[in-house]
Amino acid sequence: MKTLGVEGDKPRLFLTTLGKQNRSMNCILFSLEVFDLDKNYFVDLPSVFSVPSLHVSNDSIPTQENVNSFPYLRDLQIRSIDSDIGLLIGCDVPKALEPHETRVSQGQGPFATRTVFSWTMNGPVVRMGQPQPVCSFVKADEKLSQQFRTFYDWEFSDSICVNKPAMSKEDKRALSIQHS
Repeated sequence: MKTLGVEGDKPRLFLTTLGKQNRSMNCILFSLEVFDLDKNYFVDLPSVFSVPSLHVSNDSIPTQENVNSFPYLRDLQIRSIDSDIGLLIGCDVPKALEPHETRVSQGQGPFATRTVFSWTMNGPVVRMGQPQPVCSFVKADEKLSQQFRTFYDWEFSDSICVNKPAMSKEDKRALSIQHS
């Protein structure tokens, strides 16, 4: 916001994430128009919430070297930008995320999607010498299973997580062998 010199309203934002529920935070609300690097495609962002900082590492940005490590993606060009991450565009702006072309994953590799902005990679991208990402926050005062249920019910609102113990595939197989 400061870089762009924009101002906006100052509502309170209530966030629910895997780690916290209804966390209140101060933010600034404004609208923005963004465009691709060649200035060919413009997308309106009617509700942008500015927060003091985004806890997103530049290490999560795929590089051309990452793309080239997957033979089925080698002909794609990922443009490099020497800047910190300053904007996250969510699913409430489908025009920004709408796939124009897709490269499906192979094996356990990532898939790629071309949007109005550029190609993006989605899925695991392992970098040499870097640890795999891990969950960085688990509330100690709440059981993990309850956190999962809350997350599941939030993310998949068309179904509710059933809190009923069930046997694993291995348990079922062991019982079938035992009864044979």
